[in-house]
Amino acid sequence: MPKVPIIMPQLGESIAEATIVRFCVEVGDTVETDQEIIEVETNKAVMGVTTPCAGKIEGFSASVSEAYPIGTVLGYVEASVEDAERLNAAGAGPIAEHAVQNELEPFLFNRVMQRLELPLRFDQKAAHSYLLESRPG
Repeated sequence: MPKVPIIMPQLGESIAEATIVRFCVEVGDTVETDQEIIEVETNKAVMGVTTPCAGKIEGFSASVSEAYPIGTVLGYVEASVEDAERLNAAGAGPIAEHAVQNELEPFLFNRVMQRLELPLRFDQKAAHSYLLESRPG
């Protein structure tokens, strides 16, 4: 089954990062679309991060009490092929898809996002070039 990234969403216009407060589900749990799975705290409020699609939680790459910038991959959902294709067609993260397809580590994706200082929808050519230059091995 394809993996779909769980990405730290844009939580407000002036918010650049959020801290993980707790995970509401565990690895292996079955989840529904838009189910709240992670509680995060910003300097303004505590909010929920929801699943991009239905499936099974494959794993988390984030840790409780750590802050992550917007666009960071926090984990993955094992999803149906249909959901993965639908999310890609909707533009739900072509760089995240590239990272997953090439099995790049989450830290590399995070480096891309931090270096470019942009949310998920950005200059894809620049991000693609950086991914290729930074690829391990």
